[in-house]
Amino acid sequence: MYKPWYLRINWNITAPTLLLIAFGILMIYTATFRQSGFLVAGKQLIAFFVGLFSAAFVFILGYKKICAEHFTIKKFPIPIRLSYLFYGLSVFLLLFVRLKGHSAYGSQRWIGLGPFSFEPSEVAKLALILGLCTFFAEQEDPPDFLTFLKAGTLTIFPIFLVLIQPDMGTSILLASLFFFISFFAGVNPLYLASTLAVGIGGMFKVMKPYQWKRLLGFLHPFKHPTGSGWNLIQSLIAVGSGKLAGKGLFQGSQTALQFVPQHATDFIFTVIAEQLGWIGAFFMLVLYFFILWQGTKIVLETKDRLGKLLACGIVSMFLVHIFINIGMTIGIMPITGIPLPFISSAGTSLIVNLICIAILLDIDYERSSLIR
Repeated sequence: MYKPWYLRINWNITAPTLLLIAFGILMIYTATFRQSGFLVAGKQLIAFFVGLFSAAFVFILGYKKICAEHFTIKKFPIPIRLSYLFYGLSVFLLLFVRLKGHSAYGSQRWIGLGPFSFEPSEVAKLALILGLCTFFAEQEDPPDFLTFLKAGTLTIFPIFLVLIQPDMGTSILLASLFFFISFFAGVNPLYLASTLAVGIGGMFKVMKPYQWKRLLGFLHPFKHPTGSGWNLIQSLIAVGSGKLAGKGLFQGSQTALQFVPQHATDFIFTVIAEQLGWIGAFFMLVLYFFILWQGTKIVLETKDRLGKLLACGIVSMFLVHIFINIGMTIGIMPITGIPLPFISSAGTSLIVNLICIAILLDIDYERSSLIR
């Protein structure tokens, strides 16, 4: 029996995503209304509509047209793929932000567009997933050492350009994507282990003084309560004070009085835990679980190598984001500028994440169409 397309979409992914976004806009508003009214939440709402339009376009276009089909331009008659073109654009944007971008909080990460701005480093996450998966999908299985080196070269450019912004958190996430995708592509684990050891050593060499302070603050926050340990201590107080049911919407004193910095972006989880307690946090985690569970199911059940790798990259990205962001607010991870997917006030991140959801849905749609 024929089913219309909207009934064949995986609502076990779509519904939790929409609920997370609505929940996130509400929590952003509760965190910022005293300082800016609906302005910050309104920008997130605009990003949602832009992301929804972008996601619909990507879903209609399809992941195979993006990653597997060649096209040519009249004045440039060399067949290329959209995924590689998008990867090249993301590298260009990272170079551009280095030269012309504007700075905030000690990092040069943003390109201004009138009253709005966007982060090329967020675009680079999606671009790297598309580029790596396209590359591995057209190689022999299992990949040899030369293939691994080529994939590493694709990865090192965005990592380096993000690292010098500086943005250690996103650099670690990009490296994580490389390891997850390479592992699922069948790369020899010995190659990955060796690269990981070299990468960790290199990271410690290039870390800046303030990043060392953050690391030491994470390990011993109460030794520097008014310095490097301040953010973590205030976050722990906020999370702990929420207890089981929280203080109630709009009632969080630690976040309302701005003891917790960046509470609408990096530390949005503290707002949730303080105002809604562990019940609110658990509700959010259940929604994430549905997305990750369904994404993992797509990875395991998809026969198409390209689709499997793309799903793996997207699920890995969400998992690392969630683990690092929540981990840093409760003291099990160093503090980095990693947003909480669909929740944090980060327009570019929201748009990119919605496009990733669209790719997941398209992979699942194609898989279910073949079964039927």
